[in-house]
Amino acid sequence: MRGKPSLVLTLAVLAGLLLARSAASPGTEGSPPPAPARQFTWMYGLQGSAGLDLTRRLGLNTLYLPTTPAVDSVEESRRLARAAEAAGVQVIVALPTLSDQRPADPDDPAYLDEVGPRIRAVVRQLASEPGVTAWAMGDYAERALRYTPQGLQTYLQKRYGSLEALNAAWGSQFPTWPAITLTSARQVDAERPFGVGRASVDVANYQADALRRLLRFWAEQVRGVDSARPLFTGRLALYRSLVSVPREYTYVVPEAPVDVLEPDLVSQNVQAVDLARQAGAFEVVPSLRLPVPPEPHYGAGQTVGRWLREAALHGARGVALDGLGRVRESASPDDVVRKLAEQLKDLAGAFHLR
Repeated sequence: MRGKPSLVLTLAVLAGLLLARSAASPGTEGSPPPAPARQFTWMYGLQGSAGLDLTRRLGLNTLYLPTTPAVDSVEESRRLARAAEAAGVQVIVALPTLSDQRPADPDDPAYLDEVGPRIRAVVRQLASEPGVTAWAMGDYAERALRYTPQGLQTYLQKRYGSLEALNAAWGSQFPTWPAITLTSARQVDAERPFGVGRASVDVANYQADALRRLLRFWAEQVRGVDSARPLFTGRLALYRSLVSVPREYTYVVPEAPVDVLEPDLVSQNVQAVDLARQAGAFEVVPSLRLPVPPEPHYGAGQTVGRWLREAALHGARGVALDGLGRVRESASPDDVVRKLAEQLKDLAGAFHLR
């Protein structure tokens, strides 16, 4: 029929596409498939011998160890890494990325000079330990990050080159660069539908860029000492933060709890896994806040199992369970642990789907 491709032409196009894909593939026929990424399952707060025992009781395969630069902290992490290795348990060492004196700011030389050597020192001291499986950054980087007028102005100067070009793009009349602040920039679009325009988008892009540069700074400190072990982000609790993860990281840890973000009791906001994977660019281990009785969605232990199956179907490489303190303070902590172990047992080997 006129206007429709013939079957021969269609098959020829499909054959050409398949040949092109085969030629572009780095593998050859008969070559083994790439090794699957490691799977990690842990619960935050399990440390010491008791933590290792509970990790094994729950069927988890990883200890997650926050570490400070203090000698006692490093030595405790070393001891636990050796005990975990003997027990066949992986270890992630979470590095000290935050300062007690100043906010996290990739444009602040004082912050960089304080935190950079601190991260490198801990990595150097523990890099020779075979029981250390991976490194992780601090949690909730988006909360620790400081956005500044100076940072915004620098970003806009690089983007537009001149104040005249910025005013033309925004439809604004800023007389000087210092007049542009986070507040005044957002006010430019206040009368637009939903308050969105070129100015507000530029502010959002500045924030995403600042977070990306902070995460990259942390990663560079680790990679300068150890380029072999996998590198995790800390927990990221905003959807928008997930697009700022630079390629230096191997695993992303999104956190999208139903009692904070969207009340999705069926899948526990599994879209966070999809966003964090970025079409397969990263492996993902979602952080899951455990429901405990008498919370209505505790569901006799079934809720957690359903959430984990959803995450596995969306390509997660494990799970990070958050809620040890809430378990201990619940009405029946032993019952919660027993039912959680049952749910985790059913998921052994589940986190390998693509």
